[in-house]
Amino acid sequence: MLSRAVVWNWNVMKLDLVDISVEPREYVVDDCSWISAEDDFTVKSFTSTVKVFRRDDSVIQVDGRLSSAIEAQCDRCGRLFTDEVQGSFIYKVIAGEDSSLSVQEREVRDEDIELYYLQGMTLDLAEMLREQLVLTMPEKRLCDQECKGLCVRCGAKLNTEKCGCELEQSDSPFAILKSLKK
Repeated sequence: MLSRAVVWNWNVMKLDLVDISVEPREYVVDDCSWISAEDDFTVKSFTSTVKVFRRDDSVIQVDGRLSSAIEAQCDRCGRLFTDEVQGSFIYKVIAGEDSSLSVQEREVRDEDIELYYLQGMTLDLAEMLREQLVLTMPEKRLCDQECKGLCVRCGAKLNTEKCGCELEQSDSPFAILKSLKK
């Protein structure tokens, strides 16, 4: 049974592991004031639902969904644009010493990706949500999939204006092949 949803107070974004029970507790986040202004994007809106419960004595599970509107610069043309990102995540939190650090080398299995090793007895949900927000963003941020970017010579915005630069064929390493064809 899921306990009543709690709107999270971001001033105390940490959960004491001792207080987490086997009964799931849901936290609703609709505030983005906790997100750092140091990032190369701005969060315009943020909504997340996080469910936290104890699986057994050593593992705590954190399930969540997030949806956000971010403002970022296009990687091709530099224009500011707003994009919607959404995602879901599952963490299996293991408190105490990170046992994976004692092993020199080992292959990472699919189930290891969900593991979150925690030093201490406090779970910081803000850290998890920020990590997931960054992971849901596209690797290449584009204002439009058809964005033409900027001219490498004159800097013209190729989406809105024509460039007067001529392509120099002699700079191409394949220019010699054109003369062989004649």
